[in-house]
Amino acid sequence: MNSLRKSLFPALLVLSGTLTLPAHALIPGVPEPSAPPAADAATAPESGTAERDYALYVPPKLAAAKTPAPLVVVLHDSNQRCADLVGAWRDLADEQGFIVLGPNSLEPRQWSLQADGPMFVHTVIEAVRARHSVDVRRIYLFGYSAGGLYALTLGLLESEYFAGVASYAALWRQESDQGALQLLRRKKLPVKIIIGEADALYTREAHRSMEQSLRRKRVAVSSTVIEGQGHSYADVASEINRLAWAFLKDQKLPGEPVYIDYGLDEQPAAAPAAP
Repeated sequence: MNSLRKSLFPALLVLSGTLTLPAHALIPGVPEPSAPPAADAATAPESGTAERDYALYVPPKLAAAKTPAPLVVVLHDSNQRCADLVGAWRDLADEQGFIVLGPNSLEPRQWSLQADGPMFVHTVIEAVRARHSVDVRRIYLFGYSAGGLYALTLGLLESEYFAGVASYAALWRQESDQGALQLLRRKKLPVKIIIGEADALYTREAHRSMEQSLRRKRVAVSSTVIEGQGHSYADVASEINRLAWAFLKDQKLPGEPVYIDYGLDEQPAAAPAAP
């Protein structure tokens, strides 16, 4: 264990032992797809192998382009597959010119820092970069519900790797959700919170508390509360995605991305099963 891991071990142990968010996930290691994509593969989401389950959409105009394009990594909610969320972003990706990547979580009910930690997401992104031209200073995270909470966690842990984070229908409800704040390295990490005013999980107090916690750590947080909107994503996906992209598109890392290997996959602590 290197000095960074040793100094952060107590916080990482607590975080990896408590953070279990309902959703889907996978283990590190991303093999190439079993067969090369067809010439028109960029017109539809590409799927990884069963061992490395992810979906990728590259707009046709970017498929043969050499100019690096932004990458939006989308994290799904419980009982949702990565291809569903990637599909919801296709039209906007075509219009605005960015790549969409959606990994699946290992367990259908949860995102876990041990099974789906920064190494897992970083490995998937690197596999995509090996095949497509990606603007490494414009890699973003978006998540819905449990995926939104996990996007916030990953963004805080890897604040020098991701240029910005946007979440929908995701609010911290317990102190352990905020554990990654202790490990924030980059000042003014851009975060966008989108929440429905009629969402059963929403309260003004929880929203205000989350914003205050982020701002105390100098996170540049922006919020949009949609009047009358509940927890559902499918019926308002286009509006949500446009709100998220309007925020994310202007965010850019000041220099080359820095990925931190916390060694979470080496820790023995296991996250408890979701209720």
